[in-house]
Amino acid sequence: MNEEALQQEIEIARRKLNELAESKSLLSDEMVELSRTLDHLLNQYEQIHRAEQSLP
Repeated sequence: MNEEALQQEIEIARRKLNELAESKSLLSDEMVELSRTLDHLLNQYEQIHRAEQSLP
């Protein structure tokens, strides 16, 4: 996944998480699953940027 697509996925996941937080408990299965998905996307984004920074 390229950086732009990853940024879009992160934004979508953030919006969904915020919307879901209005109606669900923060400990609900849905919230935990979506939070993990967002964490995974953010980790991927960080890895891309670390790799770019290590290039000469």
